[in-house]
Amino acid sequence: DGVYIDEELLSGFRDYQLDGVKFLEQRDGVGILGDEMGLGKTVQALGYLKIHPENFPALVICPASLKLNWEKEAIKWLGISKYDIHIFSSRNAYQLGRSRKLYIINYDILKDWVHIIKQLCIQTVIGDEIQMVANMGTPKKPVLRTNAFLAISKSSSSKIMLSGTPIKSYPSEFFTILNLIAPGVF
Repeated sequence: DGVYIDEELLSGFRDYQLDGVKFLEQRDGVGILGDEMGLGKTVQALGYLKIHPENFPALVICPASLKLNWEKEAIKWLGISKYDIHIFSSRNAYQLGRSRKLYIINYDILKDWVHIIKQLCIQTVIGDEIQMVANMGTPKKPVLRTNAFLAISKSSSSKIMLSGTPIKSYPSEFFTILNLIAPGVF
């Protein structure tokens, strides 16, 4: 495949997970990983960060139920400590103390934190369960979420989108994300 990554840094990865990291490497950290649930999309996204420490700070945007799992996996696969991670847990925005390598926030409170997150100079945005970012023209709450997601993602150099959920109705459901990933094509 012609893409070299230091596989020693990714010890414990399965072959198909290494393929996912190579895919992101080919695309300079911009892409969608759409593997089925349970195959390690989280691990692949973290693998890309592991081989690119210059792409910190990173922001994971995910459903609230996955925030602690992201923290656990980041500690395991990135070799960082809990003190290198900040998990947003409130709608009430406040100034952050020291900077961290990884920030984790859920979609439902993202819009409340946009102005603070923009100050963090995020290099990598990881959108987990990216189908939660709706197209424009959907009900108001998803549009606010989508606007917040786009406002934060557009300035980051790496954009890694994850979804194990098949497109159920219309391919247009993914237009907003496809446009973010490949604006010249979509």
